[in-house]
Order: sequence, then C-alpha cells, then structure tokens
Amino acid sequence: SSCQIYQEFTFKSMDATMLDNAWNQLLARHDMLRASYRADGVLEIPAHRPGFHSAVHHFASDEDVTEGRARMRKNMSVTPHDPHKWPLFSLALSIGAGTAVVHLTIDMLIADWPSIRCIYQELLTLLQGGECHTAPSPGIYNRYRGGIEQGKQKAVSESAEYWREKLQALPAASLA
Repeated sequence: SSCQIYQEFTFKSMDATMLDNAWNQLLARHDMLRASYRADGVLEIPAHRPGFHSAVHHFASDEDVTEGRARMRKNMSVTPHDPHKWPLFSLALSIGAGTAVVHLTIDMLIADWPSIRCIYQELLTLLQGGECHTAPSPGIYNRYRGGIEQGKQKAVSESAEYWREKLQALPAASLA
C-alpha cells in the first residue's frame, strides 16, 4: 500500500448534494482524481468517471458524534486504497451535534502534497459557494504518456531505417 493523507473540514452545516457536486467538479478538473492502475502497473486516466457520491453518516447524540467521527477518522486514515480500483480517495460526510464534517483521504499515488493542498483549497472554495478561477489542465498525464509512446515509435522507426541502410551497404554474399 502507499502513503495517504487524511483531512477533516468542519462546517456549521453541509448538504451531501452540495459536497458531491463540488467533488464532481474537482473530478472533472483534476485528471489524477480519476486515476487507477492496471494490473501491469500502468497508470490509466479515463477522460470521465461516473458521478461520485460520498458516504453520509448521521449521528443523533453528542456521544454518537464523538464515537462515530473517531471511528471514521481511524478507518479512513488507515484503510489503504486498492491501486487497481477507482477511486484512490475516500470522501465522507458526518452530520451531528450542530456540525457537519467532511472527511477526505487522498492516496499519494495520485497526488503529491502541493497538489493535495490545491485540491483542498478548491474544495473549500466550491463548498463556500465560490468558483475555481484557475484553468484546469486536463489530459496532462495522458499527453505525457502519448509523447513517450510516440518517442518509442520514432526510435524504433529510426533504428529500423538505420539497419536497412546498413544492410543495403553490405557486399553481396558469396557462396564459394
């Protein structure tokens, strides 16, 4: 398993639909949130994923809130993500005792710390009714991987051409 980062964001109130809408906007903006790894270890990033729905937990009493959130915190912070199955993050909402807490774990196979901080900032902006003004950069990894494949194909083609020229320059074989 890999390293992951767990974070909580506390609000006076939060609607699960609002959280899901904000997160789905981030899924559309950030390629790596849609990433998973094939069995052969190759990273795959589909252009789209189905809409994501966070887990929602309602707690009735203050005691339930304390115990329930502690249990969620423990489970989400230590449960590894299967790199071969999307998603490589966990998102949940706990509601109770006059607060709503967004619980978020992101596997560091899909994001480094500066990227995670960016995701946090954008999520908070969206949840507070704002808009993300920075342009998303879709397809970066897929373009990178495509460039590598093109480079490999070019190298193979150049190598084949080199050896064709060498073969043509060889003297004819004698059968003496």
